[in-house]
Amino acid sequence: MDSKIVRFLGSVRLAVPLLAAIALILIGATFYESNVGSATVQTLIY
Repeated sequence: MDSKIVRFLGSVRLAVPLLAAIALILIGATFYESNVGSATVQTLIY
């Protein structure tokens, strides 16, 4: 495997946007759950 790819996969340049995206998704899911209820979210998502 190319060492540039390995370095990119382990870099902060990839980690920070991924963590930000995960945080935004979790925030959105939390607000959605508070609006429609846990049972609906469990049925639709889980």
